[in-house]
Amino acid sequence: MKCGVQPWRELVKTTGIIGTPLLEINTKFVRPATYGETLQIHTSVQEWRDKTFIHKHVVMRGDTMLCEGTEVRAFCIKHPDDSDRIKAIPVPADIKALCS
Repeated sequence: MKCGVQPWRELVKTTGIIGTPLLEINTKFVRPATYGETLQIHTSVQEWRDKTFIHKHVVMRGDTMLCEGTEVRAFCIKHPDDSDRIKAIPVPADIKALCS
């Protein structure tokens, strides 16, 4: 949303996109954290693919990196033949432009 992408409840109305489900995750933990600490999470899109994108997350406590990881996600709509299923769609150009 910080990049200007509408909330999912709006996107579903205007585009049919129901979200970006998580397909794969990889995390490397470097230092521990505990309850009550203030952490900063830096998120960016590392790579755009046809129907998926790779999110990169870096978790920091001040200048100390605690962990970093990536997620593979896909833009999805309800499957047109079966509303109990979902279907990946090409990454929308407008969202890609906002988040690049």
